[in-house]
Amino acid sequence: MAISLVMIDDSQVDIMMVKNASKKLKEAVDFSSFISPEEALEFIDKVSRGELHLDDLIILLDINMPKISGFEVLDLIRKDMEMFSTPVIMFSTSSNLEDFQIALEKGANAYLVKPISTRDYNNVIQSAVGFWKYHCH
Repeated sequence: MAISLVMIDDSQVDIMMVKNASKKLKEAVDFSSFISPEEALEFIDKVSRGELHLDDLIILLDINMPKISGFEVLDLIRKDMEMFSTPVIMFSTSSNLEDFQIALEKGANAYLVKPISTRDYNNVIQSAVGFWKYHCH
């Protein structure tokens, strides 16, 4: 059974880095990404209504996006009872303690600061996916 890793981020570079890192994982990963929070919310709504079935869904969510922030997307995910228990990892360039606290208060399961190097991306994604796969079932 594959892990479904969905990334919501307006940075093509960050999406490419995570996609490449997910290909190097030992676990099978179905990677999807959305640059537009609006499109991501439509996708999440389909999952919530059962129109799409994803095994072991994990959401990587950026904070700073145009129009709709990652915090607003997180609020909408947590208000949806079908999606309430889905792991959401805030994945941001911000190392601001206030952003970290807001994310946890709004129901994020984890907060990761985006790494700089390719090797660090690989390590961060391996750790995040491994943690959720083995500790949350």
